[in-house]
This record gives sequence, structure tokens and C-alpha cells, in this order.
Amino acid sequence: MVVEKLVKSLANAWFLLFILVIGLGLFLKFKTTINKEQWFVIIHSDVNKINIYKLQRVLSNNGIKSRVEFDDALTNHAVRNYYIGDKGSIRKLMVQEKDLVRAKRLLEENR
Repeated sequence: MVVEKLVKSLANAWFLLFILVIGLGLFLKFKTTINKEQWFVIIHSDVNKINIYKLQRVLSNNGIKSRVEFDDALTNHAVRNYYIGDKGSIRKLMVQEKDLVRAKRLLEENR
């Protein structure tokens, strides 16, 4: 009687462990599949001392998704006469690959 209960509980534990491993594997696979959007840097805020947020507004008004991030790699070398923004960092304007050509054309028109 006691042995049967022990065997059942061990079988249930192994089954639950198997389900958890399968679930974790599926979660990680879908997570990496979803995050495949690649963002490309099209301009840095140190180029001609531009207002990068104005350019982002131009892109969003034309239906292009963009984002601005702080570029830590360039900020660490800010002594090289880079333009430093309000928060003391160099920013980069990024767009997705599908909008790259349209974004470059719009930025050339609006400089």
C-alpha cells in the first residue's frame, strides 16, 4: 500500500517535470522567434549637431516606426568633440529593416 503510493507520487513528479521542461523549451523557442525584429542605426546625434527627436517625429508622421536609444559606446568617448545632448549622452536613431530605405530618403529630404 505504502509502496504503491510512493510509486504513484514519483510517477506524477516525473510527469510534471517532463511537462515543465517541454513548456520551458517551447517558451524559449517562441521568445526568440518573436524578438527577431532587427533595428538599424541610421543616424547619431553627433552628426551636424542635429535634433534627433525632430527627425524621429518626421519619421513617425510618415508611418515609420523608429526608436531612440543612448549610445553608450560613443558616450564613453565623448571627449572626441561629439555633440552631447541634454542628458549628457549621444543618441542613435534606429528603424526596422523593412523601413530602412524609406527612412533614409526622408532624412535626406528633411535635413
